[in-house]
Amino acid sequence: MKGALLTALALVLLSIEAVLVRTFGFEVTRIDVTVAIIVFVAVRAKTIEGALTSFAIGYLVDVFTGRPSGLMPALAVLVFLLARAAAQL
Repeated sequence: MKGALLTALALVLLSIEAVLVRTFGFEVTRIDVTVAIIVFVAVRAKTIEGALTSFAIGYLVDVFTGRPSGLMPALAVLVFLLARAAAQL
């Protein structure tokens, strides 16, 4: 349930980010709101739930950016695993 809510939050924030990037013309630089959500998931959620949530958030980023398919979900899970390892130190 938490994962679905965080994925929905990521969808809303990505929609806002897309509008702001298009409105203000931030083509080169942009604020990546999903990294903050993935780090939050790494600290708070269990491993399987967090990995699935990170994958879903990465897939949403893939849909919004139009980059090669599969790159962002893999990076999101990698960021999750690295943040999870750093949180347990």
